[in-house]
Amino acid sequence: MIAYMVRHGEAENNVSGVFPDDEKVSYHLTQVGRDQARAVSSWLGRAKPLLIVSSPVTRARETAEIISAELGIPLKLDERLREAKLGSLVGMDYNEFSRQDPNWYEDYFSEGSKYGIEKFHSIRSRMISAITEQWGSGPVVFVSHLEPIRSVVSIALGMSGPSVRKIRIFNGSITTVSVNAPEIDIVSLNCLP
Repeated sequence: MIAYMVRHGEAENNVSGVFPDDEKVSYHLTQVGRDQARAVSSWLGRAKPLLIVSSPVTRARETAEIISAELGIPLKLDERLREAKLGSLVGMDYNEFSRQDPNWYEDYFSEGSKYGIEKFHSIRSRMISAITEQWGSGPVVFVSHLEPIRSVVSIALGMSGPSVRKIRIFNGSITTVSVNAPEIDIVSLNCLP
């Protein structure tokens, strides 16, 4: 199966630079984010996907709704595509906090839990479960977030640990993978239509 993994378009939390609190706050797409979603739709139209599966988080869902409407294909929501749970970091200014603790992201990979964030292996497991599910016979679009898409790419690249943070996934980008479980191969990475 070909999976088109789309990172949601630019959202309010991307502009404000805060760690999102997806349990209490709805971060909507900006105008730039809506334009990115339309550009993704145009690009994906040539691929003729049959289904969109999206994170239920507002910014991803809004991206998926634009793609679904533009392409006239069904949309399903799936909790497994949510962004990483960020524990005590939610609502904090990303740049300011990164200056205070430049290695905060190591909490994704450590045995302990300094900030209570979801472990990277957990993100990987739920993403693999989602993209290897039998969704039908044709290409599927998965609309998700930075860390979940990064986790799939890291498997295909054979990367683990903090070095996966070098993988860039931009807002409104499309990363295409070929899924033949348990194998995942990258077709294209971080394409910006």
